Amino acid sequence: AELHEQGVETKVAISSESVVDGICKSRREAGANLIVLSSHGHSGFRKFWLGSVANGVVKQAACPVLVVPALEKSADKS
Repeated sequence: AELHEQGVETKVAISSESVVDGICKSRREAGANLIVLSSHGHSGFRKFWLGSVANGVVKQAACPVLVVPALEKSADKS
């Protein structure tokens, strides 16, 4: 809803395909020329590796993929 309010077109899809295949198929169907994904936001050694979905999309997509770090979670949860 927040993205829609800002004028960003969004679409919800349910699929029995793998997440990677579903993302790449949706990109083709929409005619998009860029995929933007968020990483898990791990630190240290784990940060070196992309998550399995991001890694799979980067390898499989027939377009550029921008992987952005997840927002840091605040230590203060109040």
